Amino acid sequence: MFDEIKKKTEELCELLSGCEDYVSYKAARDRAMQNETTKALLKQFNELRMKAQANMVLGQEDKELTENMKKIEEILSMNADAVQYLVCEYRVTALMGYVYQTLSEAVKLDGVVPEE
Repeated sequence: MFDEIKKKTEELCELLSGCEDYVSYKAARDRAMQNETTKALLKQFNELRMKAQANMVLGQEDKELTENMKKIEEILSMNADAVQYLVCEYRVTALMGYVYQTLSEAVKLDGVVPEE
């Protein structure tokens, strides 16, 4: 059974890596990362975004972090390559989220300990 699951997983990987959203994401990422300033801003934006998500999970608010994200977002919004990269990144993330959610629901991995 493991071999069959492994084979299907490899097939899914092949499908995902060849899908239009992922191919567009890779091309947009390559274009955006050619510019060192854009690359640095995207890196900083992603770091701040992860901190903001962690704060949200913890129920904390960091106004300075939010302000810094907005400033970087404004700068990035003026760069077509950065905007395209972020849009494509969102699409791929949504696709991967759907895959994970579907798999989790199929095997009942909802993170809740069942009552006995």
